[in-house]
Amino acid sequence: MSSPHFIIKKPDNDPNYKLGFTCFFLLESCFYKANLQIDRIEQEKKDHKLPMLFADIHFFLVSVSNLKKILEKLKKIYPKDAQLKKIYKKYKIQLNRLADFRHHLEHIDHNRMEGKDGKGKPLKNPNMLGNLFNDNYDFGGEIFNLTKSFSLINNLEKDIGNWNMGTEKFPWSNSMLGNNL
Repeated sequence: MSSPHFIIKKPDNDPNYKLGFTCFFLLESCFYKANLQIDRIEQEKKDHKLPMLFADIHFFLVSVSNLKKILEKLKKIYPKDAQLKKIYKKYKIQLNRLADFRHHLEHIDHNRMEGKDGKGKPLKNPNMLGNLFNDNYDFGGEIFNLTKSFSLINNLEKDIGNWNMGTEKFPWSNSMLGNNL
């Protein structure tokens, strides 16, 4: 016995639907993880739980990096979708920047301790290997603002949700994305 809730009905006019559906599901999961990390970071800032705070900032960056990869994949699946291209272009630079911070944290043992980036170039501030000043996270003299980054993710989630509702590509009327609109 099959249930309509667990069947992916592939539209005849979209040969890439299965890939797109999978990417959209993964995007939704990435947004959920990023939002979970945002909630944890906000609480840990209030509670002054620094080891947990820095761990969750790292996991937030991992979630954002994964979200960026899946968004890029979705854009490749639907290369002629002008609205999706516009959304990607709007967020690309900021997502890449956050992915760079994730890369620094995950490869701290490769050149960073010696004051260099992943390509061997000197860091702006080689003695700063991760610190938080108010809402500004600093690694090697490069800074990103937590509040602005959280807002970026929330806005991207809304834009993707609106895109999906406008195209009616994927059956998510009650999804995490739909609930945040």
